[in-house]
Amino acid sequence: ALKELNCWGYHLNNVELSNNTALTRLSISAFNLTSLDISTNLALQKLDIGNNNLTSLDVSHNLALQILDCSDNQLTSLDVSNNIYLTSLSCNNYYYASGNMLTSLDLSNNIALQYVDCSRNPLNNLDVDMNTNLVDLNCSNNQLTSLDVSNNLTLQYLDCSGNAINNLDVILNTSLMNLSCSNNQLNSLDLTQNIALTNLECSFNNLNDLNLTANTDLESLSCASNELNNLELTN
Repeated sequence: ALKELNCWGYHLNNVELSNNTALTRLSISAFNLTSLDISTNLALQKLDIGNNNLTSLDVSHNLALQILDCSDNQLTSLDVSNNIYLTSLSCNNYYYASGNMLTSLDLSNNIALQYVDCSRNPLNNLDVDMNTNLVDLNCSNNQLTSLDVSNNLTLQYLDCSGNAINNLDVILNTSLMNLSCSNNQLNSLDLTQNIALTNLECSFNNLNDLNLTANTDLESLSCASNELNNLELTN
């Protein structure tokens, strides 16, 4: 029985998978695909359907799903509440011109998530309180005014740039290695507890003070176009 299917093609507009019940890995990038029925593919663990024209996606029956990539489609909503084993979710857009237009994303049931990329959507709220296993979060270029990562203690990579966030508390995120928070409305940024930080991008904010004396592992820093009166470095 077919367990893995990789299918790429510009002219593919329909895929019939109802009889392929043993399928565990599916990758389709067809550009013309507007619908996909995977309701009978209950064994599916990895689904990569980026770069299509899907306007809706039903994964409610795919309870074994661990990896989902539906980036660069035409989705306006995405329900992953039944996918409790999901460890990786990509619903982002790599291009601004067209793509997904998610205005909300409920991840409260997805406590196994380690990787989330929801960048370049019009999200105005993102709750990751329940996602305590999160290692990598990219929510850049949305419409967020706030972001609470106080429960995400395993977080190592955070990109929240290109939003309207005016306060970002990462004091408890002591595992953080890469932080990109440029193009926001931050007035202050406390990084005294983030001693593992190696890369920091905080340009185009309203920072007037930046103390990096505790960040001795820092290798890359971008802090241009702020209102800095004081910049403290150790190396």
